[in-house]
Amino acid sequence: ILIDVRTPGEYEYDGHIEGARLMPLSVLPVRLQEIPKDRTVICVCRSGARSYTACELLQKQGYENVINLSGGMMGWKRAGLPFN
Repeated sequence: ILIDVRTPGEYEYDGHIEGARLMPLSVLPVRLQEIPKDRTVICVCRSGARSYTACELLQKQGYENVINLSGGMMGWKRAGLPFN
């Protein structure tokens, strides 16, 4: 499961990875029930800082398979990977 923790504006106007679920970091704590604990969760933001915070939050809530997308969308784009 790919969770994009940026703002709606960033998600829409700066592009996003296909299939990513938008859950801004500010609302992530109240939307945890939408994220299954038995799946790998990858968090992404612009540079990797907010997604790192999101990963810490998820781990504190009992999520075991949590990955921070290092470099965020900036790194994704630099690598020439597709985005919408």
